[in-house]
Amino acid sequence: MRLFIDFPTTSATIAYLVLQWAALFLLWCGCRELTGRPTPRLRSALYAVPAAIGIAFIIARSATSFNEVFIVQATIVCLCISAAMAQLWKTVGATRGVSILRVSLAIQATMYGAYVPLFLIHTRVTPIPFLSYSSFADLLVSVYVGCTMVLLIAEMENRRSKDIVSELEQARSLVEQRLHTDALTEAFSRHAFHWMKQGDEIATDGTLSGVVVMIDIDELKYINDTFGHDAGDTAIRAVANALRGVIRGDDLLFRWGGDEFLAILPNLPEPVVIQRLSVFEQPIPVRLVDGRQIGCRISCGYAEFGAHGTMDHAILMADQRMYESRSIARDDTLN
Repeated sequence: MRLFIDFPTTSATIAYLVLQWAALFLLWCGCRELTGRPTPRLRSALYAVPAAIGIAFIIARSATSFNEVFIVQATIVCLCISAAMAQLWKTVGATRGVSILRVSLAIQATMYGAYVPLFLIHTRVTPIPFLSYSSFADLLVSVYVGCTMVLLIAEMENRRSKDIVSELEQARSLVEQRLHTDALTEAFSRHAFHWMKQGDEIATDGTLSGVVVMIDIDELKYINDTFGHDAGDTAIRAVANALRGVIRGDDLLFRWGGDEFLAILPNLPEPVVIQRLSVFEQPIPVRLVDGRQIGCRISCGYAEFGAHGTMDHAILMADQRMYESRSIARDDTLN
C-alpha cells in the first residue's frame, strides 16, 4: 500500500484494486468451501477479470488522490469480508479454528468499515495524523487473519488424519473379523483359535478345565458327489447350526477344517458333554435348496483338559478318538 501511495500511477492503482479483489474472491470461496457448499470454478471467475479491470480503471481515473481510492476500496473490502464471514456463520458444528477465523475476519471487516468515515474526515474536513499508520495496522490484522488460516488448515489436516486412522482401524477390524470368522458357517476359524491362544483368550496351560470335542461330518464326500457341492455347503451349515443348538452361549465353536469342527466347552465334565451331544446319534436333517431333505451323520471325539493335561494335548486326543469313532461307525455300517 505504501508503494501505491508513493507512486500513484493509474496502472499501479488498477493493479492494487484488482489484486485485492482477487484475494477477496478467493477468501470468499475458501469460507464457502468450509461450509460444504459448491464454489465457482476458477475458469468462470476469469471471465470477470476484464470487468474488474474496467471498474478499477474508472475508480482510478475518477479519484483525485489515493485516499479517495482507498475510501472506495475500504468499502468494498469491508463488504466482501463481511460476505465471507457470513458464509462461516452457516457452518454447522463449527470447530475452534472456524470460530477463531470468524473473530479475525470480524476484526478486519470492522477496521476497514471504520476507515471509510475516518478517511472521509481526513480528506475533506481535517487531517487525522494517526491514519498514516493505517498500512501498519492492515499488516498486523492481515498477519492475524493469516495465522488463523494456518491454524484452521492444521486443524482440518488433523481431523482428516484422524478420519484416515479411523477408516484404517475399521478396515483392520473387518479384516480381522473375516480372518477369525468362517464365512460359510459363521463359526470361529482355525486362525481365530491360534489368535486367541496368543492373546491369552484361551488358556492352554492347564489353568482352565473343561472338554474339547472334535467333530467330523461322515458323509460329506457322498453328499458332494451325489447332490453337488452346494448341498455339501448346506450340510456344513446345518451341522454348525445343530452344534450351536446344544452348546452354551459362552462355549467356543471353530471350523477346524473342511468337514471338521472343534468345540471347547469349559467348566463341564466329559459325561455332561457326551450327554449333550448324544442327540447326534441320529442323523442331522439337511434341507437342500430344491426342497429335498437328507440326513447327515457326524462322529465326535472327546477329551478333557485342565487337571488331565493341556488343551493342545486334549485336542490331539479328541482328534484321535474322533477318527476311532468314525471307523467304528463305518464298520457297523458295512456289517
